[in-house]
Amino acid sequence: MGEIGKALGMKLIAWSQNLTAETAKAGGATLVSKEELFRQSDFLSIHLQLSARSRGLVTVNDLGWMKRPRS
Repeated sequence: MGEIGKALGMKLIAWSQNLTAETAKAGGATLVSKEELFRQSDFLSIHLQLSARSRGLVTVNDLGWMKRPRS
């Protein structure tokens, strides 16, 4: 997914509970906090297996950090 984003000229940012800055950089992204991910993103793509640990990972509060659509 990151390769597609880069090909379209997107700036890649990433967050994960287990992601390191080095791993993010190796994938062409910059590691940010979860809040910054939601605040900065124009598009958000989530890739994970649903499990007890991942259920509820994105909350209403998280979505509230996202940019408002332009009129």
